[in-house]
Amino acid sequence: MNRTDGRREDQARDISIQTDFMRTADGSCLIATGNTRVICTASVEEGVPPFLKGKGQGWITAEYAMLPASTGQRKKRDGIKKDGRSVEIQRLIGRALRQAVDMTQLGERTITLDCDVLEADGGTRTASITGAFVALVCAVDKLVKDKRLLISPIRHQVAAVSCGIVDDTPCLDLCYQEDSHAQVDMNFVMNDQGNFIEMQGTGEGRAFTPQELCELTMGFYRRNYIEGLFLSSGVVRNPDYTMERMVRVARDLRTVHRFNGYIHLKSIPGASPELVAEAGRYADRMSVNIEIPTERNLLLLAPDKNYESIYRPMSYIQQGVLQSAEERGRFRHAPRFAPAGQSTQMIVGATDESDRDILLLSSSLYDRPTMKRVYYSGFIPVNPYDKRLPALDKAPLVRENRLYQADWLMRFYGFRPDEIADDAHPQLDLEIDPKLAWALRHPEAFPVDLNRADYAMILRVPGIGVKSAKLIVSSRRFGRITLSALKKMGVVVKKAQYFIACGELPARTINEVRPEHLRRILTAKVPSRAALDGSQLTFAFPE
Repeated sequence: MNRTDGRREDQARDISIQTDFMRTADGSCLIATGNTRVICTASVEEGVPPFLKGKGQGWITAEYAMLPASTGQRKKRDGIKKDGRSVEIQRLIGRALRQAVDMTQLGERTITLDCDVLEADGGTRTASITGAFVALVCAVDKLVKDKRLLISPIRHQVAAVSCGIVDDTPCLDLCYQEDSHAQVDMNFVMNDQGNFIEMQGTGEGRAFTPQELCELTMGFYRRNYIEGLFLSSGVVRNPDYTMERMVRVARDLRTVHRFNGYIHLKSIPGASPELVAEAGRYADRMSVNIEIPTERNLLLLAPDKNYESIYRPMSYIQQGVLQSAEERGRFRHAPRFAPAGQSTQMIVGATDESDRDILLLSSSLYDRPTMKRVYYSGFIPVNPYDKRLPALDKAPLVRENRLYQADWLMRFYGFRPDEIADDAHPQLDLEIDPKLAWALRHPEAFPVDLNRADYAMILRVPGIGVKSAKLIVSSRRFGRITLSALKKMGVVVKKAQYFIACGELPARTINEVRPEHLRRILTAKVPSRAALDGSQLTFAFPE
């Protein structure tokens, strides 16, 4: 194949990086990959988002935008509402770089990475990831130099590149002309140890053939780049046709290529029970996504889907898992069927369901003996012209995080969904975590005597997790629980002290402080060291 710029199929474009490109930024660089040019800056702020307050760890986020003249045809500026592609890319950048940083060593700081595309000639997202990492390193080095950090929290280096199939030929680092008519386009994010952080792949000109997907997977598996495969697909022709091709991939990987890694196969709604049953023999876990929490809204946004087509394969999977467990109890070498159970996913924010509705549905799904996880994904608006979809400024990431916390409370802390979100409070509090919100609504349940209370009640104390609660119950048999012991057990004493009774702790509990005042105390922003004047004394007076 003759590439447009004369490169070999396995040859990347020339890359140049100019650091400290902007004087006012904490870290910056100008990265050029061929004709693609991106300005990447890193800005450091003291403090973290509300869902991370008091946890002693930092946060890294990203924003991505293309300047109007970056493309051949002028691109409209992103207003308050970003287009779906930009939101998806900046989430990818954030995920990739968070994986490279030890957040506890970063401390309670937020680093925002801004990637602005000056000129787009393909590979803007991969160039943004590589450039953003360089800007991040520059900002962290400045923090270390200024002695705001003792050591660098950077664990490893990160870079990204695109690959694709153009005219039936695999090519590395696609330019725009190649990318625009590529049959298959993929983006790879890797670290300096040769491990994959994330992979994104789409078949635009055509879908992957089962043979291509098997060869691609085995190539990565033999090099120890991956340990498993998540197998999913859009519907091609009809559900059975698509499901048959996915089953063929899983079967060939297991029987022909002897693939021993993890396989998570997403079942297609409406597929026949025979294909679902065959898929379960080769997959470790299977999933069927509910997508929308109510059937009414599902029919509104996806008229070709209904709950019957979703719940039916869920039942097939459940029957297969239970039957396999029974047979393996009787026959040692009976075949396995999806031994890791099944999972599902719901989109959050696309429709008007409350958090209470979502949690009630999740709770009913967990009542199924084979349901292991319910995932929540914040809605990313892509089509601004469809009036059925909400006009969101950004994906509801905080709400997504609160739902995961509530889900954790139901699975491991013994909370019922109607305790977390009731009729009076159908939406989760975005400022504080669901466990603290419940405690503030029920001051009559506190303080909890850690030396006498049972395990279930100790679990309900804010700042005490499952491991800490087990250590408290086992340790108090040998002596009274002390403040120093609580800190060693990992209890967040700063939060828990208002909800427990212990001789060494202050007597002021939630009943003396009042819930509304305690909320202000626990959510108050801690001023940065730079903002404090060491020459002046400060006094904190209780209200």
